Amino acid sequence: MRLLDRTEGAGRCGRRRGGLPTLRRWITVLGALGGLFATAIVSAPGAVAQPQSDCRPYAFVGVRGVRGPADVSPTVDFLEKQVVPELQAALGPESLTVQWVDETAAGGVYDPPDFTKVFGSDVTKDQVRRSESGQPEPLTGESRLPPGLHSNEQNGAAVTADHIRTQATLCPDQHFVLAGYSEGAWVLGDALADPTLGPLHSRIDQVLLFGDPMFDSRSPAVRTPPGHEGSRTALGVAARALGPRAQYVPADLVDRAQSYCWSGLGAVDPICASYWEPDGGAQAQPSGAVGRQEWAHAMRLCGVGLGGTIAAYAGACGHLRYADLLAGSDRPWSRNVTVSSTTAGWRDTGLHVGAGQTVTVRPVAGSWTVDYRMFARVGPEGYGPDTDHTVLPGCKIDEDEPYGALLAGVAVGGDPSHVGGVSGLGHGEGTDGSYTAQADGTLLLHVNDQDRCLGDNAGLLTVTVTEARTG
Repeated sequence: MRLLDRTEGAGRCGRRRGGLPTLRRWITVLGALGGLFATAIVSAPGAVAQPQSDCRPYAFVGVRGVRGPADVSPTVDFLEKQVVPELQAALGPESLTVQWVDETAAGGVYDPPDFTKVFGSDVTKDQVRRSESGQPEPLTGESRLPPGLHSNEQNGAAVTADHIRTQATLCPDQHFVLAGYSEGAWVLGDALADPTLGPLHSRIDQVLLFGDPMFDSRSPAVRTPPGHEGSRTALGVAARALGPRAQYVPADLVDRAQSYCWSGLGAVDPICASYWEPDGGAQAQPSGAVGRQEWAHAMRLCGVGLGGTIAAYAGACGHLRYADLLAGSDRPWSRNVTVSSTTAGWRDTGLHVGAGQTVTVRPVAGSWTVDYRMFARVGPEGYGPDTDHTVLPGCKIDEDEPYGALLAGVAVGGDPSHVGGVSGLGHGEGTDGSYTAQADGTLLLHVNDQDRCLGDNAGLLTVTVTEARTG
């Protein structure tokens, strides 16, 4: 999954509304200790990464899941192995500081348990046996979770909220990309539910959740992984045991959140896609829900008979499939691309199109604004006429499209400085977000706002770019 774009510097121009000029904000990048200015700060596994006064435009804050066996750690730790390198390549290390929630200045520590203690616990083994045989489950509430898991998660949520608050105070102009995998997704979700983080929501540009034990398929934050035709009805194991959150993701972050759970036939992730018993009743399963025996089978694939060694089953375990999301291996002709409204230069989608070829660009999540002080966030359709005419003229790339609209173009001859065939993608009512290339080249995307005018923008927009399969 492409997450961000490369920043090559942004200038500014003034905006106005109702004739009153406003000053654009320059984003000041404060490098720490010279050499760190050009190198993202990445913690080695197990290292402590506290909030720091490294005030680059973006801070990635990651929350890892349970500690996996060393022989599959490149898969289990994919936030570090794949998500972070993707962010660094797309945004540029000079614009990104990378932090992991391990310990905070206040002294809290998040210490994820070992994989075998989760999959190999007596509680887990008993649940799997009972699910396979159709026996009722006598456990309720926290007793349905491996011992100590919930208290560990609660401590992690407090540490994560403290980490974000502290970093936000150290760098008051910094925006956040937050990501969690497995228990880390549960931790991050509970941290975001902390009301003290509410005032910081406007500075959170992206929330990424993978294999979340608190997964709730009813939430609008849920996204379908590539290769799946749709999400099935499912609750995560923690949501089944403790009850789902009143709000899976805070309402004002839903448009910037993406939660992924492998729940299709053949690769069920039993951590986020357990059987559906929202009211505790064994028969309360909607059509299309993950069943008890299906869940139990997936648990055995991930735990190798619940013995705790998963090296030989890494490819079959749905809980380890999220690396495929980023590589796009399931559906190479369709990929997710995230475009930053604060990043100079056109976003290279990596998709080569031919003259006359039509592609669709459909919104997945996110929103942005061309002036965070004056105008609300919008989607790829941009601002309506009543707002569009109040923005200071002279900053549009395409005068026929509103400010904030998502534009497409082609890098003619592979040269991103030579963009041809620029037009809006038609994301208004009754349109399908299609674009027909007028020349051969790589498909590019950009907010309808010139590079020199990006200084007071905010937000990211994730879209799915799809081409017709050929050959």
